Amino acid sequence: MRLHWDRGPGLDVTDHAQLDHALDTLLAGPAAERPLIAHLVGDAGALGLGLDTAGSGLLLFAPADRSHPALHSIVQSPATGGDVVFSVSGQPHHFSVRCQVPAPTVRDAARQYLATGDLPDCVTWEPEPASPPV
Repeated sequence: MRLHWDRGPGLDVTDHAQLDHALDTLLAGPAAERPLIAHLVGDAGALGLGLDTAGSGLLLFAPADRSHPALHSIVQSPATGGDVVFSVSGQPHHFSVRCQVPAPTVRDAARQYLATGDLPDCVTWEPEPASPPV
């Protein structure tokens, strides 16, 4: 699989040690400045990994099969507060606080996706809201 973030060339990731090292490097570097979304891309699609040094994150999934909807993680307990902001390819994007999951869950999902190539089952998913007509 390939891990992409911001607009860089990305990195080939083949095992958990490489993945953990790459995520640790992102958390110590670019994500230390502002929360960001990195994408772990495999045959099934792209798993978006919301990385934030504050101890939480979020998960997104864009399936390769465009007939299936894009998904985001949701928390089981009611979340309060406004939106959270993560950088996607250098641009700020707002996400509902309902999408936040603990940072270890983000890493667990990334490991599971790398190992299986399937949508991680360690979180609850829901479809992204439809975009308003332009």
